[in-house]
Amino acid sequence: MAKKALEHLILYTITEHNILPITSNCNNHCIFCSHHHNPPEVEVYQLDEVSLDTLKEWAGFLDGKKRIIIGESATRICEGEPFCHPGIMDLLSFLRLKYPQAPIQITTSGTFLNREKIKELSNLGLIELYLSLNSVTKQGRKKLMPGAGSVGPNLLHDLAEFNISYHGSLVAMPWIVGWDDLEETICILDSYQARTIRVFMPGYSRLTPDFLRFPEDFRSKLDAFIRQMRLRINTPLTLEPPVLEDLQGEIAGVLRNSPAQAAGLRTGDIILTVNGENVFSRVEAFRRILADSNPKVLLKRNDVKFETTIIKSPKEASGIVMDYDISFDELQNIEKEISAFKARNPLLFVSQAGRNVLEMGLKKAGLASSLNLITVDNRFFGGSIITAGLLTVSDFKSAWQELAEQKKLPYDLLVLPHKAFDQKGRDLTGSFYWELESLTGLPICLA
Repeated sequence: MAKKALEHLILYTITEHNILPITSNCNNHCIFCSHHHNPPEVEVYQLDEVSLDTLKEWAGFLDGKKRIIIGESATRICEGEPFCHPGIMDLLSFLRLKYPQAPIQITTSGTFLNREKIKELSNLGLIELYLSLNSVTKQGRKKLMPGAGSVGPNLLHDLAEFNISYHGSLVAMPWIVGWDDLEETICILDSYQARTIRVFMPGYSRLTPDFLRFPEDFRSKLDAFIRQMRLRINTPLTLEPPVLEDLQGEIAGVLRNSPAQAAGLRTGDIILTVNGENVFSRVEAFRRILADSNPKVLLKRNDVKFETTIIKSPKEASGIVMDYDISFDELQNIEKEISAFKARNPLLFVSQAGRNVLEMGLKKAGLASSLNLITVDNRFFGGSIITAGLLTVSDFKSAWQELAEQKKLPYDLLVLPHKAFDQKGRDLTGSFYWELESLTGLPICLA
């Protein structure tokens, strides 16, 4: 049964996300890896090293008109280090022959990349790396990724020399490696022409050892640090998840040699209108600019407004990098689901991380007064976990029972965040969302 479920999940991962899983093997032993501290009830799948013949068969289900992704987790399959697989270069050569125009995105720690492999990747063309560097120093890598080995400027120099497009990423743990290490890693990535640099806020569950838990004021300190670093470097620098206090179309960064840079856009500029129409949020500003040909944008920089045109084709990337807030489509989907049930007093369960942005979006869209938002704590995972994707049915049950004790139950519909469930309606423990119907007596929908 488990084997069949894994087969279905692999097919879903390939067809829905264009991700080709190849192995769960990983040599890095990252101390922040979530799989080390998950509660035992979490349902995830380990993938043995898949044979090259099987991978070639699976590759037939990929969409060659889209970006092909290797090594990125989007489902319950634990993705490992792609270059651990002995057939990775043969697989990449096969994919390039089969899909000559498809960009191939690979997430890697860089441990197995040497000058010869980088040259091979360059010859294949249309390769983009998401480099989980985490620290550029030998000491930092040893503390954060004890199995990965050291990589440094030589690797980044070779990537730049052979014109391999890459994005640098690091999980921020300065209480382990120091703020200087974090700063040096960002500066090195910037100097070696990383396209973007992503800094990830670490998370820990209730099962995580104390030494991996960050101080209470860490999130605000990290946000302030990132904002300062953005002013010092040329590479777009983002914090994930972002700390957002508004829905303004603020630009987090601009890619080098991009249409946006040619148009004079800079980090910190706020997009007010696109082709004369006000933008609802960062997401809406980004999508409108992406969709349009030569979009005319009205910007605000240091309280001074000015207009410029981004010379680009429709659907051509502008080079603007923005934090993700919320799209108007997401809000319309919530409204659509509620209307389908003809609910007059719907209850929305939301995560701690998502509440602020959702509230701002609903208020701006004029929907806030008709909805009841209740924040649900991530009790199952515990620790610092506050995201919708890691909420479970048991968390929703606990939130409902607390409401029941207060006798505040005048609702006619329960809306749950769709991110908490897979395509079959199961949470990470295998429980189905409709289990809540018998407890609450309400119809349930996902939005």
